[in-house]
Amino acid sequence: METFPPLLTAIAALGALISLHEAKQSVRALARAFSKVKSRAARTVQPC
Repeated sequence: METFPPLLTAIAALGALISLHEAKQSVRALARAFSKVKSRAARTVQPC
């Protein structure tokens, strides 16, 4: 039983794609939050 059924392979590929998409979105959200914090810190540090 070394060969995977096509359906199982398709499901595994779909799961990998979905997790990759979620990882991309979470990285984007993290980058957005980081830039927000960075701009806030820059505003705090720079004297008005």
